[in-house]
Amino acid sequence: MSISRRQFVRTGSSAALAGAVVPLLSPPSPAEAAVMPRMKLETFSATASNVTRLRTAVAAMMALPAKNHRSWFWQSAVHAVLSSWVSGLPSGTAPPVAQQTQFWNQCPHDPSHGSAEFLIWHRAYLYYFERTLRAVASDPTLSLPYWNYEDPTQTKLPAIYRTPTTGNPLFITQRTPSLNAGTGMLSPGAVDATAALASTIFFGTTSGNFGGYIAIGTEPSNKGLIERRPHDTVHGAIGSPGWMGSVPTAAFDPIFWPHHAEIDHLFTLWDCVDKRTWGPPSSYDAWWDKPVGWFMDASGTAVNPPRRFFAKNATLDVHYDVETPGCVPLTPPPASVSKFSILNEFAAQRSLRLGAVSGVSLSADGPVSSAVPIDAQKLRARGVKAFAANSPDRLILGVGGIEYTIPPSVAYDVYVTSPGPTQAPGRYRAGVLTFFSHPHGMGKGPAGEQLFDITAVAREQGVLADKLEVTFVPFDLVVDADGKPAAKRASDVRIATIELREVTARL
Repeated sequence: MSISRRQFVRTGSSAALAGAVVPLLSPPSPAEAAVMPRMKLETFSATASNVTRLRTAVAAMMALPAKNHRSWFWQSAVHAVLSSWVSGLPSGTAPPVAQQTQFWNQCPHDPSHGSAEFLIWHRAYLYYFERTLRAVASDPTLSLPYWNYEDPTQTKLPAIYRTPTTGNPLFITQRTPSLNAGTGMLSPGAVDATAALASTIFFGTTSGNFGGYIAIGTEPSNKGLIERRPHDTVHGAIGSPGWMGSVPTAAFDPIFWPHHAEIDHLFTLWDCVDKRTWGPPSSYDAWWDKPVGWFMDASGTAVNPPRRFFAKNATLDVHYDVETPGCVPLTPPPASVSKFSILNEFAAQRSLRLGAVSGVSLSADGPVSSAVPIDAQKLRARGVKAFAANSPDRLILGVGGIEYTIPPSVAYDVYVTSPGPTQAPGRYRAGVLTFFSHPHGMGKGPAGEQLFDITAVAREQGVLADKLEVTFVPFDLVVDADGKPAAKRASDVRIATIELREVTARL
């Protein structure tokens, strides 16, 4: 996909980075001025001066050269950036390679990170970006709005991001055309956060976690419910095709920020769900003490605080216009003297392959099913009790080697069917197959796996049959103004391998 950089790269005077890069490991400093709460976009936009302030601040960032840590390019590249965009910057405007390596391409959507980092890292990212936005505009009380797309009346792309189409720094052409035109809207399937908010566990060793998995390897495919939907699905809806649909370009689209402010808002709402917990493995407190990642704050100082400082928005003086009265957010476990990585701890766990099928092509127009043969001998050797309620063994469905030319205009509900020897076939919904994660800098879809915990199938059936049928049911990410499916592209999603395996999680 050929993308112009002109609308966010400016070749004005070459400003040096403000301040020295000093390795700090301390909490962010308190806000210096009382700031407005993060508001719903419809509320924020109702006051014309708010829109002017936001556009002024964004335009000021876009006017700075990429080597300035306050520039739009720099701040967007912290999430990720295409190497071709960096090499194509005007001479003298790119920061030193050492700084690019330290600060850019940090988002936890690639195999070097674990999905449990997703919410905490993006909260930190929002925090430092918002402070930079204020500093550039000399507007210390400005806050980012959030896109309240769970409200069925707010699923159109907010008007201030699509009109006017000239002289508006919030508008770009690289989005799904019908959304930019105001004739399309996010589908109910794309914005549904019901399952995520119903979960009471942030991260853990089973499926159904809100924030992410820590028990099955280090792939970003072990996503929490909130990351799969609405995070990934909204990215796919806006960037199908467009910048939001690809990790290395997403943060360059101004709509990225109200989308992620909404994801953080949902995190805040989840933090008031009754009986919610961080998760069962209390021995992994050291995860919270690991640095969240390198950021350059508004003053030009390099900071790398522990994750625990971003557990509570109140600590950061970040508030939303709608918060749960009387809610007491979860507190991270106390600092631990045991310094080991959760993700590395589980990377070497035992895995037994039970069966696989290769070469599956998906359709955007209807379901596609594929039968995974199961090695009966291996299954009998393990016995029915392998997946008992108190067993650490999990039955994992791996969908791997996913490729596509451009992000599809659909996502897929994944169902599995496995008739037991004396039971009628039972259909089980495994989760959602989404397409917003792949190695940074690639121009195509993910080559890694997306994993689904389907242990409940074995528990409900008592014993598995000689095959497992996997069905991918597409649902539209964008609909028209009447709620009917919008025009969609033919899907060219190709799956190299669908694999069933037993994984033992060491608790």
